[in-house]
Parts: sequence; structure tokens; C-alpha cells
Amino acid sequence: MNLAALAAARASTDQGPVKVGLIGAGKFGSMFLSQVPTTAGLTVTAIADLSPARAKASCTAVGWPEERLAATAIVEAGSELIARDDVDVVVDATGHPAAGIAHALAAAEQETEAAAEVKAAAARTSTGREEGEARPKAAAAQARTSTGPDQSEARPEAAVLGIHLEGPFISPEQAGVQRPEHMRLPDIDLMRRLWEASGGRIISMTVAPELKGMRELAHYCGDLGIVLQAGHSNASYDQMLEGIQAGILHSTHFFNAMRPLHHRDPGVAGAILIHPEVSCEIIPDGFHVHPALIKLLMKGKPPDKIVMVSDSLKPAGQEHGGLTANGEPVYHAEGVFRRAADNVIAGSALTMDAGVRFLVEKGFNTEVVLNMASANPAKVLRLGNRGHLLPGMRADIAVLDGHLNVEVVFIRGIAREVGKE
Repeated sequence: MNLAALAAARASTDQGPVKVGLIGAGKFGSMFLSQVPTTAGLTVTAIADLSPARAKASCTAVGWPEERLAATAIVEAGSELIARDDVDVVVDATGHPAAGIAHALAAAEQETEAAAEVKAAAARTSTGREEGEARPKAAAAQARTSTGPDQSEARPEAAVLGIHLEGPFISPEQAGVQRPEHMRLPDIDLMRRLWEASGGRIISMTVAPELKGMRELAHYCGDLGIVLQAGHSNASYDQMLEGIQAGILHSTHFFNAMRPLHHRDPGVAGAILIHPEVSCEIIPDGFHVHPALIKLLMKGKPPDKIVMVSDSLKPAGQEHGGLTANGEPVYHAEGVFRRAADNVIAGSALTMDAGVRFLVEKGFNTEVVLNMASANPAKVLRLGNRGHLLPGMRADIAVLDGHLNVEVVFIRGIAREVGKE
């Protein structure tokens, strides 16, 4: 059920309106705020924005009376909304129309269209929606407002295949830019609530195999068909083996945010290198992983077990301006985004087509690289109707020129020339 449907359902009962905590009071946040007074069954009880003054100005600009504004909590950190008793659902409206799906209700339709155009231009015919921090309320809101079946047949767009949760069952010892206060030990009840809130749309999840109770959680997720990925993990080699035995057979952004290889303890990275049944992601932007390590990986890992990912953030495609990710300011430098507060890498600015070109330019076999960006991820995510040019497969095809630039994208067999729409 999306947010609009949930509000309509509440409006017809005596349960009271859905109480929303809004992250971001910029363009899309303002659009959302302008719609709230006319949407039965919906109210905003709290707003998080890095500039509380902007949040108040946005409310005033869309016609909120002073008494309504006074009754609305305004804070700086989006994480503060999660624990509030007066918030049922968190809506993230910090996205940018040229790079990702914003979650503001009023902007959802135009935002999905813009995001699909960018993904098509970058040779992505489908994508997994990634939630950087798996906060229970936020994950629920984002699943309801941004994810669903393939888009309208009238205008083919890049299909959102489902949700990837990067947490909350991860290690604070390998947090990266994930917030330790949102991390949890394995909890079957919490996982059940996340699954139900997503409408069954979670297709994969990053976990730390060493956490107590992970075996039980892995079995529970396996029954749901969720692909588990080792990442943000400080597991020893032996702990990784236990995770592999429990069904954790994929890994998130290999070499990054995981216990590294050591000659006395192979750690997470060593276990992934040693065991051919474990597949792994790489970010081929020239910064996250040195090309020489990718060569080492390809010497020991079956070629169909390596998956190319962009790890790109919402501001991908932008280099300047007020850039944010996970509700925090970031800046662009050397092809990656860093958190402004401490310069920690927050994610990449890579697109898939650029990743393909980078690896081929470094001397990797073109056919192998193209499979890393198409057939391999389809296999890992168990998408039997995608990833190959065969009869009966879904006709999602990216056509590249001799320089590996995208010329035409076919989505469900319908051509869309890049830059012509």
C-alpha cells in the first residue's frame, strides 16, 4: 500500500490521520507540504532539515497557519524522527530529480519519470532501490512510495526491481557512513516488520555474518527469497565460513567496509576470495578498488560471480551545489562523494556505462565486463527473465557504440534513443 492509499484508508476510519515525519524541506519537501492540508488522512507532525529556518519558511510559503507550524516539531537530524512517538511514517524528500527517486508524495510521479530517464541514459534498464540506512519507519515509507511493479506500459521506464537494505544488521566496527545508532543485532520480529512494511519487495540485504543470531536470521530471509550479502562486517575467516554455511553467498562492495585480508586471518575479504561459491560486487570507479586488485579477483573467482555496481548516490550527475545523501551534506571529489562532516567516503558518482568503459580501458575483456554489468547481477538476484539475449527473455537491452557509449536503450522491446526524449 502506498502512502496515498494508506492515508485514504485512515480517512475512512476513526484511527486518526497517518502522522508523517518529513526529511528535507527543500523543493520536493515543499511540494509535499503543500499537498498535506488537502490530503485526507494525512498530517505532518515533525520535519527534519539541516536548516530549521528553511523548514519554517517552507511551511509558511505553502500557507501553513502559525498554529499549525507551532504544533510541528522541527529538528536538524533525520535520525531524530525515527524514535518519535508522534511519527508513524518517515518520508525522505531529499532527492534530486536528475539522480534518484525522491519520496515526496506530491513529486513521486514526475520524479520517477526523471530518474528513469537518467538510468536509461546510463544503460540501466532496471535497478534495485537501495536504502542506505534500514531505519524501520523510513524503510516502510520509502518502500510504499517509491517501489512497485514495472511502470506504465504507455511509457517504458527503468524498472525498479525491489529494495536492497544496507542494514540494519551490520557491524558498527565497519560502519562507513552508516550510523551506528540505527544498527541492530539480528531480530526476526524486526525483519518480519520490515518485510511486511515493504510489501514483500525486499530482494537483497547486507548483513554482518558475525553478529549473534545471524544464522537464524539468514534462514528466515532465505525462506523469504531474500539474497543475503556480507558487508559492513568485521567477521573473522571462521565467522565468514559460518555465514556461508547459513546461506550468505553474496557480498556488498567487495574490499570496502569489511575486515581486510591478513596473513594470519583471511577475514571477510579472504573468505570471499577463497570460496568460489561466494559472489561479490565491485565498484569500478578507479577509487574504491585498485584495478590491480580487480585483476587478482578475476584470476581466482569464476567470471559469473563478479557483479558490477555503481554504488552511486542520489546526487550522481552533480558536482556542485547543496548535495546531500542519507540526510547529510556531502561533496564531490575524484569521482566519489564524501561526507562533509568528516570526509568519509559516502558513495560513488559512477554510472554503469562509465564503469564498463573504465574496466575495458584498463585491459579487461569486453565480453566479461559486459556480463558483469548484465547477466551476472541477474543471476545473483535470481531474475530468470533478464540478463541474456534469448527468446522468451524480457527485451531490456542497452545498445552501445564502438566506444561503449550508450546509443539506444530498449525497455520491454520499445526503443528509447538516449538524449532524444
